Amino acid sequence: MIDSSDRPSARVGTVSKLDEKHALDRAADVPPLDEESGGGMSEVAEVRKGLHSRHIQMIALAGTIGTGLFLSSGRAISRSGPLGALIGYLVMGAVAGVVTLATAEMGALVPLNGGIVRYSRYWVDPALSFANGWNLVYSYSVPMPAEIVAATVLVEFWITINGAIWITIFGVLMLASGFCIIRVYGEMEFGFSLMKIALIVGVNLMVNLSSHT
Repeated sequence: MIDSSDRPSARVGTVSKLDEKHALDRAADVPPLDEESGGGMSEVAEVRKGLHSRHIQMIALAGTIGTGLFLSSGRAISRSGPLGALIGYLVMGAVAGVVTLATAEMGALVPLNGGIVRYSRYWVDPALSFANGWNLVYSYSVPMPAEIVAATVLVEFWITINGAIWITIFGVLMLASGFCIIRVYGEMEFGFSLMKIALIVGVNLMVNLSSHT
């Protein structure tokens, strides 16, 4: 005897109900259109521009310069050589670039507050949005202490004191910068970006001058 659930009509009905539910979830997640802004989404009107183009350009430029460049690049170059390190950076840079471009395309098409978490709910499924949200919590809760410890290791190269003091100082500064308004945050990022670039240029000059002497 054939079960009714195995019939094609029953399967099609189940799939159509799931598609309808998914479409309703997506429609509920999309904000209403704002007629005063030319038909754009209402969430766009709630976002205020607080960063200038120079802030965004410097953040994008110096955002690729992390502590790994100073702590891990030497080991990578010594093991794989300059060409191997360059290929590794190019491969991972291409992967990160594809993800960034995809996120930018989704943000340009459907501007939603919440970033990749909201995009996962709108384009795929609420379960993926839930998983992405906890992945973001994990990705920010683990690397931030690691970055503070790495900064402490770099500073102790010049000043040798208890590492807990530097960890406390850097942690307080990081929390304080998060509570600042966006304009102050942009100026801080602009200054730190200049310091990163100046450090890279200074290290290269010192290496070149030491090699010729």
